[in-house]
Amino acid sequence: MKIKRLLIGGIISAICICSFASCNKKLNNPPVTSQILYTLSSRYSKPFILVSDNTKEDGSGTLVFKDTDGVQFNVNINIDTIGEFLPDYRYCTSESYIPAYYNAHPELFAPFSENGHDFRNENSGHNMYYHNFDEIDETVRFACETASNMERISNGSSENYISSSSARIHFVPADCIGTSVYHNYPSIIIPSSYSSHCLSEDKIEELISEIQVGYVETLREINDTEKLSELTYEQIMLAPLPEMHNITLNDKVVFSTMEDYYPYSNYLEGDDTGYCYTFKIKRANDPESIFTHQQFFEDIGWKYSNNGTDISFTKGDTSLVYHIERFYTADYNGDPKCEFNAEATLNGEPCAYIGNYRTDHNVSNSENIDFQFTINEKAFRDIFGIEFEFDQINGTGKIVKYGD
Repeated sequence: MKIKRLLIGGIISAICICSFASCNKKLNNPPVTSQILYTLSSRYSKPFILVSDNTKEDGSGTLVFKDTDGVQFNVNINIDTIGEFLPDYRYCTSESYIPAYYNAHPELFAPFSENGHDFRNENSGHNMYYHNFDEIDETVRFACETASNMERISNGSSENYISSSSARIHFVPADCIGTSVYHNYPSIIIPSSYSSHCLSEDKIEELISEIQVGYVETLREINDTEKLSELTYEQIMLAPLPEMHNITLNDKVVFSTMEDYYPYSNYLEGDDTGYCYTFKIKRANDPESIFTHQQFFEDIGWKYSNNGTDISFTKGDTSLVYHIERFYTADYNGDPKCEFNAEATLNGEPCAYIGNYRTDHNVSNSENIDFQFTINEKAFRDIFGIEFEFDQINGTGKIVKYGD
């Protein structure tokens, strides 16, 4: 009886394995040569010839074709899997005739060099160069209009199981060649089919903005302070620096680094964004703790005090207070821990635009609290009367005003 049960169990297991295996199925077949030739001739209204077939037994691989003028290109057949456990798979086919055609006919790009524009066919690519920030707008508009007037070479046929590659025109800063590592230059697709068009006005504006920001970022990347200094303030602020170093007061460094208050956002002078500085106090609950910037605040007329519970900055009738509160909770393992938070108030009212760091400690180390608090430009200006001047080329700054 036991043997019978084992035999039945083995048969059931074999059936299950076969069922699972059947899930790993082929969703389509690779195209045969006749299908590819038909699609190509329909798409481009001309005959093509198979030069070589380098596909493998499973149907994947590369075929080389050429047109009657000898322009060679590849048709690639790849296998894509779908799912993770016993995945299905399908054949994906693509052809690259359009870029091969344009590379073989550089004369088609002669109009891009008109009116003194710097266009180059190089390294199997098509590059439109601009030589400074002020050339970007006109260069992009000229290239888009010229590309839109190019002859269409594709019918855009409906045989979409074979995708086609596009040809692009890249916008490259001529004065950064050989020095920039910013190689992902923005581009436009050459509208090669009869149904395709160049960019709309809104998209052109977006492209111009993208290239302008990228150009400033590239100059920063290669530290070309000479070209950066030629930009207007509005132009250079398209890509403001994420941090400033060695901020001085009367030629003495008071802040080593000020960072963007909202990371990855553009610096907006006078707004809640801008640069900030994070102050740190070791053992903030100890009245004898050392605050390294105490002398700085005293130099600009503010009194600093710490009674172990409240950290205060006062001047006349103005008082900024951090009240530190401590409470005990448990971590995810159920072990006790100490947490604390500091509420900032200005003249007794909550002060929203001053940040502090909520921190937790193991109970055994809860006697000493290391506190950090962040003050941004708005708080520096509105509370302490401090105005900064930042050098967006060299990445430094200075305090140009403090007090009333």
